[in-house]
Amino acid sequence: MSATASEFFFKRLRKNKRSAFSVVNKLVAAKEEENQWRDFKEAWWLRTEDGRTSFSDEVLPDLGKRNGSKLPTKLDELKNIWSEYLGAFANSGGGVLIWGIRAPSRKAESQSLAPDAEGLADWLREQQTNATDPPIQGVRIEAFREGDTARGFVVCHIPPSGLGPHRSLWSPGRYFARFDDGNKELTAPLLRRMFHPQVASFLVPHLKFTFTNQERGTHICCEVTLENRGMASAQNALVAIKANFGSVVTIAPANEWKERSYGSRDRINTDMVIHPGETMLCANVATGSVISTHRDNPDLTIHFTIYAANTSALEGSLTILGEEWESARINSHDIPCVVQMLQKA
Repeated sequence: MSATASEFFFKRLRKNKRSAFSVVNKLVAAKEEENQWRDFKEAWWLRTEDGRTSFSDEVLPDLGKRNGSKLPTKLDELKNIWSEYLGAFANSGGGVLIWGIRAPSRKAESQSLAPDAEGLADWLREQQTNATDPPIQGVRIEAFREGDTARGFVVCHIPPSGLGPHRSLWSPGRYFARFDDGNKELTAPLLRRMFHPQVASFLVPHLKFTFTNQERGTHICCEVTLENRGMASAQNALVAIKANFGSVVTIAPANEWKERSYGSRDRINTDMVIHPGETMLCANVATGSVISTHRDNPDLTIHFTIYAANTSALEGSLTILGEEWESARINSHDIPCVVQMLQKA
């Protein structure tokens, strides 16, 4: 399985811890938006009424007080957020939750640093196994402090889970998944499918966007690989791809992908079988001519509809923001991502 965008981002921070604070802070400066794999949370409020900020045994009980009010306490609120996002990202394609950024309307606006970043990271690690049922494996949490101060960002990488669905015990006891516009509670049909999976294939596109600088602009290419996450082999797979930035070019002749003899060129299929757990290179989607880069680069959107024998049709889409791919282009980075697929209505 290829690395997801959230894994790529988190590994980049851990690899260069000295610069990690400034890298996260650039998300604020660039007014980056939350997306399918990234969410921001304020953290300035994690202090007691008398100003104490540590997560020691003496201070934590006071986070559970709010001037005698019956409103949820700060500790309740913290547990609710942590439980919901753990479940939502694990039940989907994974993601990162970044504490320390104020983001009204889902766009980063200003810093809202955790007063005790290391303390918050330790608490999140300790409570992670208690927040969902079943617990989520492979969660990684890092604090990145502002210089020599205790303040900082806390970045949590939550991987996709094969043990789902995970119930968010403190949220309270609900099931969530991550979509383009945030977390949503899972509906009864989706829960039935997750608890009692059909013996069917489930093809999921893995994408890798690459950006090549040329004299008059940027050439964009998206490599598409299919992974069968289902319990049965996928036969006679047909993939319909629509993108706002290029045209489909079939690749890997050994996999026998070919254009359909009817309809538009964005429909391709293969006679080869994709077994459970296997991946298969499928297609490239590339710009026919270079895109002239400027301050307001267009968003890149790609939509998939996938059919296979004896399997319900699936559809899903993904958008890479203009600011996001411009940053990747400048820093010579690829953008790996996974498309969230749902049963076609």
